[in-house]
Amino acid sequence: MAETSKLYVKPQPRWFHPGEEAELLTELEQMERNSLLIPVSSLRQLRLNPDGRIQEANLRFAQSAFLQACRLLSPGLGSLTVNLVDEEEQRELPRREDFAAAVQTFNLILEHRFRRLLPMRMLYNYHLKQIDGFLGPTHKPLNNSTLYNEATHAMGQSDPPTTFHSAALLGRRFSLRFRTVSPLFEMTIGAIRVPFYWAWCFSNGETTGYSVRATAGLCGPTGMSLLRGRRTPHSTQGFETRLRKLLGLALRLEPERVSLQESVARLVKTPLAFAEVEREPALLVKALIYSLTQRSVPRWLAIRVVDQAIYLGWDQKRISGLLPQVFAKRTAFDLYCHLVYEARRLDLDRRDKVERFAHTMLSPDFLWFRKLETSAILPPRKPVSPKETSS
Repeated sequence: MAETSKLYVKPQPRWFHPGEEAELLTELEQMERNSLLIPVSSLRQLRLNPDGRIQEANLRFAQSAFLQACRLLSPGLGSLTVNLVDEEEQRELPRREDFAAAVQTFNLILEHRFRRLLPMRMLYNYHLKQIDGFLGPTHKPLNNSTLYNEATHAMGQSDPPTTFHSAALLGRRFSLRFRTVSPLFEMTIGAIRVPFYWAWCFSNGETTGYSVRATAGLCGPTGMSLLRGRRTPHSTQGFETRLRKLLGLALRLEPERVSLQESVARLVKTPLAFAEVEREPALLVKALIYSLTQRSVPRWLAIRVVDQAIYLGWDQKRISGLLPQVFAKRTAFDLYCHLVYEARRLDLDRRDKVERFAHTMLSPDFLWFRKLETSAILPPRKPVSPKETSS
C-alpha cells in the first residue's frame, strides 16, 4: 500500500518561547487568513477515496476533524477505523485490506448518518488542503489570534507585572501562558536558589467540542502545575461578555504565597524511599508508576517520570549507583518537577489534566506516595522454605 494512504493528517506541535511572540502572532493570523467556513451540504464533501483523501477537491482530514466527524456520526466509529489501520501505533504500514475496510466502514456510516452533519459547518484550511474541524449551528468562533490579543491586553494591565512564558499550537488547539516578572517566593534546594512564579494559562479550540479555558498555577524550575480554573463554551449568546469576564476572573486567582511555599518545602522534605514499608525498591517503583496511572497519567509517561525522578532528580544531576542507594536520596519534589516537565509530551488536553494533578500534590493532605497499598498491587514476598533456612 502506498505511504500516502492514511485516514488523516496528524499535526505536529509547535512551541513558542519568550522573544518569539511576533512569530507566534504571525502564525495565528496566517492560519486565520487561510481558513474558510463551509456549510456541510453534500456527501462528496466528506466521503473518502480508497487512498483516504476526500472525494471533493482531494482534501485530507486533520486528525481532530476525522475523529470529530466519527463522534458526530456514531460513537465508537473513530476507535474502530483507527484500530483497523493502526494509525496511532504507526509501527508499520497497515495492510491494504485493513485500510480498505476502514475507508468502507467510514463511508458506510457516513451514508446512513449523514443527516447528523447537515447542521454543521466545516472549518477548511485551503492552504493545507485539509478539513480542520466542524462547528455547530450555535458555535461562536473565536480565532486563536483573538484570544492571544485579548489575553495579552489583559495581562498587560495586571498587577504585579507579567511576562510571556510560552505558547503551544497543535492544529486548531492553542495554549498560551504567562508568569509574573518577579518571583512569588524563592527557596534554597540543595545548594541552588530556586525561584517560583505565579502563572496563568489560557487555552482555546477553534472547533466545536472545546471551551475557552483560563486558569492559574505555580511556575517552578521545570514547568507549571495548574489549578482547575474556569471555562466558557463557544455559544453565541453573550459570548464576548463571558470571555472578558473569564479573563478577569483568571487574573483574580491570587496565590497563597505562604501556603505554596510550605507545600513546596514539604515536597522537598518528603522522601520517596518509603522507609516505613519493608519492600524492595524495585517493587516500590512499580507501585509508584501504578499510582500515577490511576491519576490521569499514561503508563508510558508514568514510567518515564519515575525513572527520571529517581536517576536524574529535579536538577538533572544524574546519580550513579545501585537502585536502593539512588532511590533513598530522592524526594517528592523530584517527582513533581519531572511530572510537569514530561507533561509537555502530551497533547494539550491530557497535558492540562496531568498539570492539574501535579498541582494537587501541593495539597497538605496529599501524601499518596507515602501511603501506597503496595500489598494490593504487588506480589507478596516469597516465603523462605525450611530447606533454604536449614542450609
